[in-house]
Amino acid sequence: NIIFGLKTNFPGTHLEIRLPPVHLTEFDSAAQLRILSDLGANIDFIERSYYLPLENWSHSDLSKGNRKKYRQWVEANGTIQEVGVNRISEVYEIIRLNRLTLGVEPSINLEGLQSLFSNFPAEYSLYLGQINHENAVSAVVVQNSFRQDYVFFWADTLKFRHLSPVVAMCDFLGQSAREKSMSFLDLGAAQIDGVDIPGLVRFKTNLGAIPSDKYQVSLTL
Repeated sequence: NIIFGLKTNFPGTHLEIRLPPVHLTEFDSAAQLRILSDLGANIDFIERSYYLPLENWSHSDLSKGNRKKYRQWVEANGTIQEVGVNRISEVYEIIRLNRLTLGVEPSINLEGLQSLFSNFPAEYSLYLGQINHENAVSAVVVQNSFRQDYVFFWADTLKFRHLSPVVAMCDFLGQSAREKSMSFLDLGAAQIDGVDIPGLVRFKTNLGAIPSDKYQVSLTL
């Protein structure tokens, strides 16, 4: 019905649709794909969301190297906690500086992130990891379905990167999501337009994440 309405109001317009990952069965993306294909949509590419299946995932699913990094984090007295929105600037600054080292900028600025928290205070949460009261890692998480938390952003600081603090953050977020009765923790995609970024694929696989197909389709209305 949505497609028919759009055809009526916007004939000839090119429409692209990114479907939910297939592991989120509450959205039945397989049925959506079938219906859209019947209406003339073509598959542009398939991304894969890497997620932790929290009913089965455990600390032992981390790679051997990541388990070692986690032990080093604990031995260094690393701690992680959920923090209030009053510390959003601290969380964001870690993310911003991390992205700068990669030659990019975050996909949203601080004001945009503050707006999300203002408009959706129950869905978004902030996390901060420290060693001896010094910031080492941060994360922004959004509950994007009844069954899943999604890691919107996470990043570490250059000073503590040798401890791979994102591993400890992953473990903490997995446990936190499980305590909220979530079934999945989505760590995001590791592709650009369906093409693997090998380092990201390896990074997320070493956290024990498994891939879930996420289709992009398009059609002319």
